[in-house]
Amino acid sequence: MVASVLWAYAAVLMRQIARRESSLVQMVVQNGVSLVASAAWTLFHWVPPTPWQFVLLASIGILGGAGQLLQFEAIRRAP
Repeated sequence: MVASVLWAYAAVLMRQIARRESSLVQMVVQNGVSLVASAAWTLFHWVPPTPWQFVLLASIGILGGAGQLLQFEAIRRAP
């Protein structure tokens, strides 16, 4: 229940921010904050991926980025 409330709040915030900023700017900021937040943990626990794992990670990144962009655009254009 808490997750759904937080998700709804995030959608409202994204819609308000979309009036002033592009979806690309929103993505860069959100992913930048996530990168900084996860970097501290990763520095101490990093395990180099195998070539196949690297392909999977790259695929997840590309598909996830496309999905995030589409999500921001959908929230921006919702009536």
